[in-house]
Amino acid sequence: MSFKMDNVDKQNGRREHYKDLFLVYGLVFILSGLLLLLFSLLRIPNLQDYQDIIIGVIFLSIFISFFLIVIAQKNNRNRKRWRFLLSYSEEEQTAILKLFNIARIKGLWALPDLDEEIKRHFLESKKVKIKVTRGYNLFFNDEDSKRDIFYHCIFDAGSKDKREIELLLHLPCLHSLHTRQRAEANHMDVAEYVEKLFEVVKKLKDVTLSTENKNEITVKFYNDYEVKWRYYIFEEKSNYKKTLYLNYYDDRISGAESAMLKIEYGEGSLCHDFDKKFDDIFSNKTIELVSNIKGDISLLPKTFCHPECGDLIKAKYEDVFKVKQR
Repeated sequence: MSFKMDNVDKQNGRREHYKDLFLVYGLVFILSGLLLLLFSLLRIPNLQDYQDIIIGVIFLSIFISFFLIVIAQKNNRNRKRWRFLLSYSEEEQTAILKLFNIARIKGLWALPDLDEEIKRHFLESKKVKIKVTRGYNLFFNDEDSKRDIFYHCIFDAGSKDKREIELLLHLPCLHSLHTRQRAEANHMDVAEYVEKLFEVVKKLKDVTLSTENKNEITVKFYNDYEVKWRYYIFEEKSNYKKTLYLNYYDDRISGAESAMLKIEYGEGSLCHDFDKKFDDIFSNKTIELVSNIKGDISLLPKTFCHPECGDLIKAKYEDVFKVKQR
């Protein structure tokens, strides 16, 4: 069926191409004839003496014809693009357009332009909220990291400015489908995945111990509550304007490699909703896995979701932080 449809599409495309050619030739013929008629009406005595003018007229006709064809094709593409909208009633069309306007979506951004936008917003921000699963590919700059945008922001370009950073990471659980899916998407087993997670925590903990880096980082862990959404929210220093970058986890690839929607803040916008949701999760639905107190690297929970999860978390914590749990 798809093969037949492809053939039909190709035939239709050839038909459209031939139509355009005939239209161009027709317009050239008509325009040339009209311009030559104009010459005759002006009683030019000998057209042989005006060969350069006649050739120029023909070329001008060709240019005008092609210009008209391009305009027609562009209008046709726009009609196709909005055809879905025209199938609705006037009230429904208005509702759909308002939905896009109120949501304040400003495009789907992919690498490398996405990183440039994030860096710009980070440097202009006084507060950053980040919700990811593990964040290794964002916060590390090594051969295992696929992307290191927040490494450059926190440890390089943005290290000298005071900034509050709230980070939500996913609490590792051997029984969590999300943990297993993210480990698989990053081509590693769960144990290695958890170890990399603690490397992120230690890396960010080192920032709080530095006297040179002015970023203030608080890391908390959420469970399987709304795990599929990953996003960053930047609040600007000057006018409190907020910008959200949002995407949905793809089970096939690392979250750091995915394109993100850019959404501006406003009453009823997605940025407004996700900002409120982040604050609710951060304040009410999280735990501190490693102490956020400056100079304290204690593993805080005494009990975990499952005994085997506790054993894995304690083992990887000890390996990364080089301390022995009592």
